[in-house]
Order: sequence, then structure tokens, then C-alpha cells
Amino acid sequence: MPRTPTGSSRWTCARGDRLVMFTDGMLEGDADGLHLPGLIVRTRAPHPREAAHALIAAIVDAHRGHLQDDATVRCLDWHGTGHSRRNADTGADLTDASERVRPHRQ
Repeated sequence: MPRTPTGSSRWTCARGDRLVMFTDGMLEGDADGLHLPGLIVRTRAPHPREAAHALIAAIVDAHRGHLQDDATVRCLDWHGTGHSRRNADTGADLTDASERVRPHRQ
């Protein structure tokens, strides 16, 4: 992945964009052929929380659970302004979560 110099940057996010931020521990070698940019693209569909879990799991698995550095990921989806359907006054709103992580309701 191209390295961005330390400092501040400005960019415009469009509705539906995902921002993926990670520490340098996610870049430790190319363990077992793990290609982080491709993995980021392949985790575009799931909820950001699930994408972060998948990215961390992949790097931990690739290093057989023995990382030399911290590995942290944060995924944020931009929904734009004034378009929110969220209702999260008392906690996480699970309506946008993928089916497999929604709580079982009877």
C-alpha cells in the first residue's frame, strides 16, 4: 500500500464511502500471501464492525497468532449528512448489521 506522509490531509467523502484506518502492525510482512488492500476490498459489504473483525482475524491467522507489533483497525462508513436512519440514543443500532450478527428474535 502507498504510504502517506504523517500530517493532516483533506478529502471529500461521498455517501457510501468507507474509511479504513490501521496501525503499522497490520502491514507486518506479507504473511502467507495475505494481501491487505485486496482483503479491504473484499470486506466492503459487511458492517464496519464485522469488516474490522475480519481484517484483524486475517492478520492474526496469517501470523499464526504471534504478531510482532500491535494490529489495530477502525472502519467507518460515511452516510452523509441529513440522511441518517439511525436510532441509537441508548446504544448500537443493529438494523444495519448483517444477518449473521443480528440477535435472534422470537
